[in-house]
Amino acid sequence: MDNQQKARLGAEKLLQFLLDDSDRCSKIYSKTFWGMYFGFNNRTPQRVELVKSVLKRCGISAEVSGEKELGREDPQDWITISYQMDTRVSEKDSAAKQINPDLLKKIMEVEYESEQEVLSFFVIPLLEQLCYEMDDIYMQYPFTMAKGSTQSTYYCDCALFDGKDHTKENLLLIVESKRPGAKPDEIKPMAMDQARSYCDMLKGPGYMVTNGDRIQVYYRSGVSPDELKLDIYRKNLMTDWAVLFYTASKQAMQLHRAMLRLKGNIEN
Repeated sequence: MDNQQKARLGAEKLLQFLLDDSDRCSKIYSKTFWGMYFGFNNRTPQRVELVKSVLKRCGISAEVSGEKELGREDPQDWITISYQMDTRVSEKDSAAKQINPDLLKKIMEVEYESEQEVLSFFVIPLLEQLCYEMDDIYMQYPFTMAKGSTQSTYYCDCALFDGKDHTKENLLLIVESKRPGAKPDEIKPMAMDQARSYCDMLKGPGYMVTNGDRIQVYYRSGVSPDELKLDIYRKNLMTDWAVLFYTASKQAMQLHRAMLRLKGNIEN
């Protein structure tokens, strides 16, 4: 196993360890941090920088007691590790328990007649309940891809990012909205293919497809067929809200992206 693989595996173990802790924070000895998790008994400058890099990519903070620099501490020094999930999400974690009843009443009463109405009056209110901020949301997101010798520009209905940086490296979720058809509970394969194609081109962690009555969320794995993580209906939003939150909220997509990066399954 090379150093890159050791670093990724160690960071993945640390992330799982932190996710099992309700505080998402813990202290471990330096010798445990470097030896047991990463398998690095000899801390060369290259190995230290490699570990710092993979920790940053998956949102793990590692601080040495006594304000020492990570990698220069003694074996018996404590290292405080924590998962740096979005603080705005953790503050709103109560949103996972129940959807806003006023919002639910509004979206349940609407009969959507167009794709734009689904996006404006169904998708966007849901995204706000899923703890995405306005800075995260980019409507009609444009991106250019090469096809042979020509460049083509595409527009996805909605792209969700981890903050103001709207580059594909910061992408969390692609959303495609379609108008309800003759069968409201049916999402046409063409819509799913379009969302999947956009997500593949942008190397995103996942995508959502909805027609205002049905919601499907897929996770990309990067090496195998995409996984259908969620398939629910608008009429069941009250009972299925927690499942939607823990599948497609900002916090959930940050975590999924971190795990994909650790395993090397996405480039972003």
